[in-house]
Amino acid sequence: MPPPVAVTRFAVFNQPQDVDLSGQTPIRLSYEQDFISFDFAALDFNKPEKNQYAYQLEGFDQDWIDAGTRPYASYTNVPGGHYTFRVKASNGDGVWNATGVSLPIEITPPVWETWCSGCWASHC
Repeated sequence: MPPPVAVTRFAVFNQPQDVDLSGQTPIRLSYEQDFISFDFAALDFNKPEKNQYAYQLEGFDQDWIDAGTRPYASYTNVPGGHYTFRVKASNGDGVWNATGVSLPIEITPPVWETWCSGCWASHC
């Protein structure tokens, strides 16, 4: 059976943040918060040392990143925009939860990168 997957920690400059990790509301960041990281876990404890992970920051990464057994991802210098962090995992027997979990992320760009004053949404 595929294991449930959870994001267990979100940090900015290695400082844990009190944010919604359920994916129900976007994590909102400013362009100055340019070092972010995620910890995640496959909730399968039969052979946890063999659990495998893959992740992607949709809108930034071209493809999935194979993390092997390392349940951690970090990013630096992500430009302003709308992203979705996705992570999927397998249990120790190699059965993947292809759906995984996803977190929406919004990064406000600096004002000098916007073409209308104070606006960075697509409705301008």
